[in-house]
Amino acid sequence: MFLLAEAPHLLPPSSSRDDIIRSLEAARLTGWQTYEIPPDFSLCGDAENALWHVPAPDQPTPAVWLGYIPDFERYNAIYEAAKAKNL
Repeated sequence: MFLLAEAPHLLPPSSSRDDIIRSLEAARLTGWQTYEIPPDFSLCGDAENALWHVPAPDQPTPAVWLGYIPDFERYNAIYEAAKAKNL
């Protein structure tokens, strides 16, 4: 399983950010493959660039989003970029 998480070091301090940090740590401790992505496209340009470091498995592999609820356009862009990588 892959975990795509909004990069907590790029989020403003909050209890929600702290939850993301703890959830990421728990996922890592239990063997999930975790990948941090920017919370918006201002640093990377688009969804494909946000996922540049995420490997593409040979077989379709489940992935989970961890972070704030994105707007539809961002969610759809990340979904399509992940789908193109077999996630």
